[in-house]
Amino acid sequence: MTVTEHEWAIQLPSEIPSGAVTFSVKNDGAVEHNFVIQETEQRLDGIQPGQTKTLQATLQPGTYNIVCDIPGHSEAGMKATVTVK
Repeated sequence: MTVTEHEWAIQLPSEIPSGAVTFSVKNDGAVEHNFVIQETEQRLDGIQPGQTKTLQATLQPGTYNIVCDIPGHSEAGMKATVTVK
């Protein structure tokens, strides 16, 4: 699944199927970002501008909050909610 991060948003589908998921996270912004699945504490740190990193996760059905937890980034809008079905 493709995820795009930039100032100040995280773009990804709002619904995904449960099970194994590979997040391909691209930083289209001008500053460093992180990608954190809060409920699982899985994360990618230090995604530099223009860089893409991948994260593999196994997700059960439910609602998950995705954020960039660099101070001030989620407050500026870098957060999303994903429903896993």
